[in-house]
Amino acid sequence: MRELSEYGNFRIWLTQALLSGRAILITEDDKVGEETASLQSQGICKSNDAHVLALARVSGARLLFTNDRDLQADFGNRAIIGGARGRIYTTLLRKDVRPAHRNLLNRTDLCNL
Repeated sequence: MRELSEYGNFRIWLTQALLSGRAILITEDDKVGEETASLQSQGICKSNDAHVLALARVSGARLLFTNDRDLQADFGNRAIIGGARGRIYTTLLRKDVRPAHRNLLNRTDLCNL
């Protein structure tokens, strides 16, 4: 939240998504911090985004939007994420929203909450 809340467009989107029930806030900062530290101490991440991966572990989220190839590799690594394989929404190859992207965004089974 600290990282993303700097962007006004994100704050607007998040407010609308929370009100419509399409997003939830994870308030377990201590648990996310512990998972981040655990991932960093294990040294298994290719990316420098252990906090994003920790949030996925704590929340059970299995959908990630990123164009960061290292983060994509980490999110697909079951040793990091555990459980069901994560799905990645990326615009690296095509900038427009594809039917596959719409399908991912409409799925309700990609978060354990």
